[in-house]
Amino acid sequence: MEEKEYGGYLPLELPIAGEYYRNNEDFRVISLNSGRSGIALAALSSGAKRLLIPDYVCPTVPQALDEYNIAYEGYNIDEVLLPKPASIPEDTYILCINYYGILSHDTMLSLYKKYDGRVIFDLTQAFYCEPVKGAFNIYSMRKFFGVSDGAYLLCNQDKEIKSDFPADVSWDKAIHLIKSIETGTNGAYAEAKEREESMGYEIKLMSKLTQRILSSVDYEYVKNKRIENVCVLTEELKDLNTFPAKIPSAPLYIFPFYCEKEGLFESLVKRKVYVPRLWKELMNYKTRAYIENRLSNYMVPLPIDQRYSVSDIKAMAEIVRDCVQLL
Repeated sequence: MEEKEYGGYLPLELPIAGEYYRNNEDFRVISLNSGRSGIALAALSSGAKRLLIPDYVCPTVPQALDEYNIAYEGYNIDEVLLPKPASIPEDTYILCINYYGILSHDTMLSLYKKYDGRVIFDLTQAFYCEPVKGAFNIYSMRKFFGVSDGAYLLCNQDKEIKSDFPADVSWDKAIHLIKSIETGTNGAYAEAKEREESMGYEIKLMSKLTQRILSSVDYEYVKNKRIENVCVLTEELKDLNTFPAKIPSAPLYIFPFYCEKEGLFESLVKRKVYVPRLWKELMNYKTRAYIENRLSNYMVPLPIDQRYSVSDIKAMAEIVRDCVQLL
């Protein structure tokens, strides 16, 4: 047991309310450092000989699987971002991604039944999506909250999961979070990028700093603010957005704005709307099917997170409209 300290300077003042998924009676919860760690650990724990992963996926996922010699194979998604395979072999699991957070819990249940329960749900873009009982469910905190690491793996209580991994240490890797308060996120972009590149692919437990920060988050406020901002952008850009799937009124990761205008990303960045490509490494992948290629090139992930008021979101929508009309 760690010996108690007394006296000295005062640390950061963070209220303790509790982590969102920490006390869940229906699931076993493993706190990890990253979503890729959760996917690798789920694959190792599944007992499957092979994992099917979508072609439209962050490159860190196959790299993490390679780290642990997990056999995998790619598959295509359809026009509404659902897996195309009609079935999978008995010795195989499938990784199903809830892209941007648009899939409902009922849709995920249908996928679970379709693949006879051999499913790992990647919910790293869908923090508030209810987990599916019987499946492996992976969540990421860095996409939703101001932390430098953090992920959850939720599975059945009786599932045997290796959990004696070393814990991540993030006190020296969270400088971008502190610096951004005084310089803005763009002013701390170099440090944030450095942190991302230092994550690696080794499975680690969540850092103590991240657990402490997550215990102070107002989760209902974040949820409601994201829903509100999604609804505002849906209305403001309804005549311009040709995203192929239905966008729900939900606490999404980002707002999926689809527009086949060359140069739109660059135009938005010039107007200080900093939008990343998901994922730029896939843009020129010649064997990619139509929908994956289109999404890689023309899906613009607009921010809708809890930093922004309704007036902020409307102002951003006007910038988007201006940029589209000028191209």
